[in-house]
Amino acid sequence: MSKLAYFEWSAPDDAEHDDPEAWAQANPALGIRISEDFIDTERGALEPDDFARERLGIFPEDIDASEAAIDEDDWTACSAPNSTIAGSLVLIFEVSVDRKRAVIASVGRSSNGGTHVEVIENRPRTGWVVQRLLQLRDKHHPAAIIANPSGPAGGLLADCEREGLTVEAVKGPDYTQACQAAYDDITEHRWRHIDQASLTAAVTGAAWRTQGDTRVFDRRGMLDIAPLTAVAIGSWFIGKGPGPSVYESERGLLVL
Repeated sequence: MSKLAYFEWSAPDDAEHDDPEAWAQANPALGIRISEDFIDTERGALEPDDFARERLGIFPEDIDASEAAIDEDDWTACSAPNSTIAGSLVLIFEVSVDRKRAVIASVGRSSNGGTHVEVIENRPRTGWVVQRLLQLRDKHHPAAIIANPSGPAGGLLADCEREGLTVEAVKGPDYTQACQAAYDDITEHRWRHIDQASLTAAVTGAAWRTQGDTRVFDRRGMLDIAPLTAVAIGSWFIGKGPGPSVYESERGLLVL
């Protein structure tokens, strides 16, 4: 006899966020471990989508995203297993929203034409990132090391500064432009990738999140898309024309 069970409580997708009945539907502990006053305080403190997700069990980004942001066929068309970086390169580090994983990626001109995008490291937690960046910087002399200070990676900037790492900031409108440019580059088959599982999962599973009059890749969903956002901001950055750097590797992987 099975001893496992799965229970889910959530309000209907069209529930009013201020409706106490919806609160009760999604929170069986209401009136026992949590009060209406507490939920009302949350309602005023959180953005509507955040409140819907965290308190009502409604995931607006999943409701709006009827399909993936990027078509799998377009990503497959960008596959180039023998591609390497030929010339300038940048390093990018990213952190998942829950801070359980971190990514270091590289981007540069592909030996096959177009832009080479590659995940160098994708490992649990964040304590390893700065020391690994130092190793890669000293061996490969990248044109720049990049991060989005407004995102989860911003939490590592103080450690970078203490270790003498200069980090270029890609933030605000830059990040929005990076997402739009990445979509165009993939659908026009201008990127080159070497079929890495973590990057493929991030790209083909990513959804959009509306931000103002445009959209960005949604980092708040169930899927960790840090590999995608890392190479997206790297690709956008080199499009601005960073200085020269030399890349030497047997097959495009930055390994020591």
